[in-house]
Amino acid sequence: MTGVLYVVGIGPGDPELLTLKAVRVLKEVQCLFFPKGREEGISLARSIVEKVIDLSQKEVHELHFPMAKKGEEGFSKELMEKWEDIASKILSMLKQGRDAAFLTLGDPCLYSTYFYVHHILEKDSHIQIQIIPGISSVNLAFSELKRPMVLGDEGLVIVPATYWEAFELLMDRFQTIVFMKVYKVFSELFELISKKGLLNNAYYVSRLGMKDQKILRDLREVREQDLNYFSMVIVKKEKR
Repeated sequence: MTGVLYVVGIGPGDPELLTLKAVRVLKEVQCLFFPKGREEGISLARSIVEKVIDLSQKEVHELHFPMAKKGEEGFSKELMEKWEDIASKILSMLKQGRDAAFLTLGDPCLYSTYFYVHHILEKDSHIQIQIIPGISSVNLAFSELKRPMVLGDEGLVIVPATYWEAFELLMDRFQTIVFMKVYKVFSELFELISKKGLLNNAYYVSRLGMKDQKILRDLREVREQDLNYFSMVIVKKEKR
């Protein structure tokens, strides 16, 4: 009998934002898989979880997920081979009849690394996968700003900074726009928001839930040192 893979969202950074279900599963499961962005680095997800769960008696595996860049012909062969290798490590554990947990920042279904390997894992019909949702950085951002994401018939769009060419169209059509990972295009985005007359409706947030969390309600206050990978710009139009 194969084990169960629990895909657990652990929230954006604050250990107190782990759900009760996430904590229970992490206490019960002995084998934990943590993704990390750099091969020589440490897993941010692990550094969050170990503040809540004693990992000393757990079997811990850190999995290096390279930056997923898609070219004109899709993802590179090297990248797909890497995902196959990661999936095989997880499958090997499950086929031993052992339950395992794959940890993701935020929510597993919102821009998480897990779904790069999900399609490989689910090819095996014997594998059981349970996804445990988590609080996303988007949820936390609006909570900190004390603003609703949407009300009534308003529309919401969440878009990564890689879709720069669509930013102006989205700003014209939606009431609430969340721009993710804006650190590389912040200057261009600032100019566009200014051009649209929306500077008074825009917010910059970064590293939410972490000790160096930053929330700026005026984009003119954002400095170069404030920009980082875990950054967002939120535009929330006011109805007249």
